[in-house]
Parts: sequence; C-alpha cells; structure tokens
Amino acid sequence: MSKVLIRNEIAKGHTKSFYLPCNKTEAKTFCDVALDGAYSVLEAKTPFGSDTKEAYKVVTLMIADKAGKKMYLNLAVKPTTTEAELYTAFEGKTVNTIVVKKLAILRDKLIGTISKASDSSN
Repeated sequence: MSKVLIRNEIAKGHTKSFYLPCNKTEAKTFCDVALDGAYSVLEAKTPFGSDTKEAYKVVTLMIADKAGKKMYLNLAVKPTTTEAELYTAFEGKTVNTIVVKKLAILRDKLIGTISKASDSSN
C-alpha cells in the first residue's frame, strides 16, 4: 500500500506532519475536507518495501603484510566482482595497520540469483 506525507501549516512557522495510508489523490481529497491552513501532499516515487532480493557475494579475505601480520575480512560485494578486482582494490592499501602485500580469498559464495537486468547494469 502506498503512503503519503502530509505537511499542514496551521500558523506561520507552525507545521504539523503526518502520514496517511493512501495515494496522493485520496490524500488531497481528505486534506481539502479536514484541514485548515495550507498543506502539501508528498508521495514517494517508489512504493515502500520490496519482496525482491538482490544477489550478492560473500567474500572472506585473508590479508597479510611482509612481516607476517594477518587479519581476516568478511565482505559483501556485487555478484559480478572478480578476484582480480579484489586484488587490485586491496593491493598496497593499509587495513588496521596492515599494509596489504598478500591477499588470499578463502570464501567466495553467491547469495541469491543474478537476474538479467542486474547483470547488464554492471
């Protein structure tokens, strides 16, 4: 169900805001009948909530420096991210005082499915 925000200016500088569970046309009809003063009806461009789930990859990385200090990172990345892109993104960077000289991908798991629309946008 759509949801609209009503802003009602009762007096100069005094505004009340509230939500109504209807569309913009129904909200305007309500405001014409029930509200005093100036008002504005604001509607979201997209409906609230979604049942569609986007695909992503869970990646576990082990990074290490020359001295052998290492740490593990868990990341959620785009489903089309390649190993080469991860190596390029982290090589030479400092993460928690560790200058990345060695990077190993320990886990690379796809969550969800890749739709044709999301695959072509990347």
